[in-house]
Amino acid sequence: MNLKELHALAIEEATALRENLTQREVDNLNYENLSGSGIKSCIYGQATGNCYSGRALELILKCAPKVYKPNQSQEDLYAGGRLSDVYLNGAPEPLRYPEDRGEQYHTPLEILVFKEKPAPYYVSDDMYNLIRFLKREINTLTF
Repeated sequence: MNLKELHALAIEEATALRENLTQREVDNLNYENLSGSGIKSCIYGQATGNCYSGRALELILKCAPKVYKPNQSQEDLYAGGRLSDVYLNGAPEPLRYPEDRGEQYHTPLEILVFKEKPAPYYVSDDMYNLIRFLKREINTLTF
């Protein structure tokens, strides 16, 4: 995985997400509980209540320019798989069952959050600034 490309795609996704979140979804975001390893604590999970919900998929389709597809199962990836085991796989696709998305692909933001903040107690200035950016507390996002 090209980290520079991941950062650029994540910024593009975050910028679009900032424009498409409702105020209630923005209010749901918080840094302390942000984690890349939970369906309710990841970025789309916090915003919508479940990262595999229909609303989360709707946001992903609007906001993620490209997605990464795991070379292994989702469980293996989260159980210690390497982020190098994902590859760019084109644009996100609508799914009949949004809850199956985790087996299909992950967005650049989801991969970045998993890399930077795999559990709530991890400290990451980049993820803190991501939340601040989505809440419109800062105007520029960099990684």
